[in-house]
Amino acid sequence: MDTQIFEQIMDQCPKKKVVSLCKKLMKKCSFKSGADIQNLSHLAYWLYVHGEPELSLKCISFTHDLVFDQNYNV
Repeated sequence: MDTQIFEQIMDQCPKKKVVSLCKKLMKKCSFKSGADIQNLSHLAYWLYVHGEPELSLKCISFTHDLVFDQNYNV
């Protein structure tokens, strides 16, 4: 995953919660980890709440090509 998107998000929406989630995702983001996917989901939610729907869509676009492997925790 390209971490530049998270840097762009922090520049455009410097809210405390958004920055915190971006930093977590820049360190580690695995599509096999439920916690990482939850952080990505929360980031998309907070971006939408703060009036950044385009950035929110960029976040979730990472998951569009993933194949569901029957792991409901992810």
